[in-house]
Amino acid sequence: PLRPDLAVQGTEIRLVGSDAGEKVSILSGTLARLDRDAPVYGIGRYNDFNTFYIQAASSSSGGSSGSPVLDVHGNVIALNAGSNRRAASSFFLPLPRIKRALGLLQMGNEVSRGSIHVTFLHKPYDEASRYGLSPEIESELRQTQPDGTGVLVVDRVLKAGKADGALEPGDVLLEVNGAHTTEFVPLEAILDDEVGQEIRLKISRGGTVMEKTVEVGDLHAVSPSAYVEIGDAVLHDYPYQLARHYELPIGGVQVANRGYMFKNSVPAKSVITHIDGEPVDSISEFAEAMERIPDRTDFRIRTIVPSEPHRPRVSTARMDRNWFPARICRRHDGQRGWPCEGLAEAPAGEVPEPVTARPQQVKGKIAEQLADAFVRVDFEIPYRTNGVYGANFSGIGVVVDAKKGLVLVDRDTVTTGLGDVTLVFASSVEVDGEIVALHPRHNLALIQYSPST
Repeated sequence: PLRPDLAVQGTEIRLVGSDAGEKVSILSGTLARLDRDAPVYGIGRYNDFNTFYIQAASSSSGGSSGSPVLDVHGNVIALNAGSNRRAASSFFLPLPRIKRALGLLQMGNEVSRGSIHVTFLHKPYDEASRYGLSPEIESELRQTQPDGTGVLVVDRVLKAGKADGALEPGDVLLEVNGAHTTEFVPLEAILDDEVGQEIRLKISRGGTVMEKTVEVGDLHAVSPSAYVEIGDAVLHDYPYQLARHYELPIGGVQVANRGYMFKNSVPAKSVITHIDGEPVDSISEFAEAMERIPDRTDFRIRTIVPSEPHRPRVSTARMDRNWFPARICRRHDGQRGWPCEGLAEAPAGEVPEPVTARPQQVKGKIAEQLADAFVRVDFEIPYRTNGVYGANFSGIGVVVDAKKGLVLVDRDTVTTGLGDVTLVFASSVEVDGEIVALHPRHNLALIQYSPST
């Protein structure tokens, strides 16, 4: 049985899990705190918020996450969620909202989750007075909620979120829809039941009491529910969890894995905001932009790094629809896995116009004779086969047949038959190449390009 009401300070507990990966480990402890702030695991990582945690010294470690916390009668009174590796402290998630969600799932209903895109902190009354909470209001709150120890104070407001412009950091929350609200669970209960509706908030800002009206947003809508795989890269909507860390508005596409296509063009963990000058605000818009770009065609990307949002970067990537699948995968509740569907076939690319470039000026008779024949060869490998030690190689080749477009290069540059070849003529003209032959014993590879280009 789930009994969140039995989580009382001083309760003796048993944690039954797989501590450190060991099957069925049983740890003991005593509930010491019921109002610990949610632990912070670092910027950019998942951190819970707008909830209390329960603390006990049970020395739990990895492997017991999600395990039940039992009392002496076998009731589940909390859920193991984390720990401090430098101490014996263990952190448990309270069950009130979990019990609600489980009940809805058992009845086959969707679990509504509301949010006004605000991070609250619980502050004791004496500390809240520094934010302007008057003694008269404090006295009123103590009378209506004798078990309360403090109030909720606004810590962060998401840019362009539901409460942006209505609430500010430091605001003390007094009432929601006319009822005194000083704890996380009552606040979350109201938000979860009022998705899409407006709620009335009474706050104290610097000692001045005021009322605000805020629309409740859908928390599921700002959590990724689809991702795109293309060119070995994985991308999804920029999530609320990261947006609140870096104080950025929700929008754009997060590069979760740069893969083969973006490894040299975008920084890790960056956010794509534009493709070829067109804004990209969601993963669906990103997928549509990718479907319009022909294979082996360069396109421009505008990105920001969350830690440096005011320094956008523009780079160039080359579309790859050859080595890896291009598909979008969406979560469907009630199904295992994320069903995927392929992106539309890439449109046919334009026939490149021939380009003429003048080779660099060199000195010496032999150098003058060979200058026209030297080309730079760039070789990228999507899969590391045949024991290759890297994924990017560059070297110098020699044009041995200009009419057929044949280039001779060493095997240390073109190491295997699986990869993309780019030839650079006169340090200015890029042309796609194709591997024709690899000598099995000698250090020779033969590449062919289209002379018409």
